[in-house]
Amino acid sequence: MADFLKTTNISLYTLPLAWLLCITPRMYSMRLFTSSTGRSMDTTLPRGLADRARTEGAALTAATRARILRAEAAQANGCENVGYFAAAVVAGNFAGVGKGWLNGLSLGYLVSRVMYNWAYIKSEGPRMAMARTLVFFVGQGMVWTFFVMAGNRLR
Repeated sequence: MADFLKTTNISLYTLPLAWLLCITPRMYSMRLFTSSTGRSMDTTLPRGLADRARTEGAALTAATRARILRAEAAQANGCENVGYFAAAVVAGNFAGVGKGWLNGLSLGYLVSRVMYNWAYIKSEGPRMAMARTLVFFVGQGMVWTFFVMAGNRLR
């Protein structure tokens, strides 16, 4: 497998996977809302799920409400960051960064997003919030490594 990742560039294929990781927390929050309240999400206003969770009243426990809100925040963070990742992958490919680096950084970023989503949704205290922040910065470090490596190649 290590040889495959050094000889075959799969970095561009990680972009759709990154997008899927962005929307996974939304799918989770929708399922949690529906299973907890017995009501479906308003598909005419999907961005209103967080507001609806805040005002749902007794149908949601405080812990479930908080988990829905954290899942919505994780989804928003993913959507805010996936563009940086996509630009970094394209920059790395354009500049001719080595396949091993492209693949390693791309797959590492995906792993960081899985860990970030999990830590964000599950966090109920400051220790897990700190772990989430650390994972976020590790993932961002991978994105910026793409840009630095691309810049060095194009110098």
